[in-house]
Order: sequence, then C-alpha cells, then structure tokens
Amino acid sequence: VVLFPQDPDFKKQTLELMVEQKNFMDAKAFLNRHQDSLSYEKRLYFKALIHQQTGANVRAWFFFKKLSKNYPFNILYRYLLATSYENLNLKRKCQKEFRFIEDFIKQVPRIIQFQNDSAFSNILQQMLLVK
Repeated sequence: VVLFPQDPDFKKQTLELMVEQKNFMDAKAFLNRHQDSLSYEKRLYFKALIHQQTGANVRAWFFFKKLSKNYPFNILYRYLLATSYENLNLKRKCQKEFRFIEDFIKQVPRIIQFQNDSAFSNILQQMLLVK
C-alpha cells in the first residue's frame, strides 16, 4: 500500500514515527499543521503522548483524562491515564486506574460470550477496538 501526503493514514503514521523516534518538537509542529486531517481522538492521543514525553505531565494528564472519559473502556487510554497519575505522584488515583484495568481484563471472557447480543455490540466495539 502506497500512502500519499494528503492521506490521513500517512499523516498518522508519520506522526507515530516522529513520536517513536522521540522527535517531539517536529511531532508537535506536524500535529499542529495537520490536525484537521486526524480524528479528534487521534489528536488528543498524540497531544497527550507528546506532552508526557516532554515532561508536561499536567497537560498529558488533562488529555489522557479526556480520552478516558470519552472512551472509558479503551484500556490503553486508561493505562496511560494511570501512568500520568503516577508521574504526578497521585498514587491512589494511579492504583484505582490499575485496579479498573485488572478488573476489566478479568471480565473480558465473560463479556465476549455476549458479542452476538445487539445490546452489547456497541460496548464491545468500544472496549475491544483500538482506533
């Protein structure tokens, strides 16, 4: 698959590569320049990662908190929220998030048995899909 610069996937992958290579200033500039081509969720996610990696822990916490509120069953976001609490020395909140993750993971087999039930389909999509 060939991706072109106007393709949102190309921009997302470029941003992921910049963050992975710890090129945070360029990643931040790239994100600001191309934020209209990324989903709201991805913009928040990359902003949070960049802030966390550059030591702006309060700003990272703000974005991870927002992501966790909007996507409460996304375990990655909950984990990153827990690490942001840890970075801010908020141990109880950190432990609470890790307990949520642990409890959620224990429930996954029970939840999956309902995957064909329409009442659970939306919940499962949010819980099991990482966008």
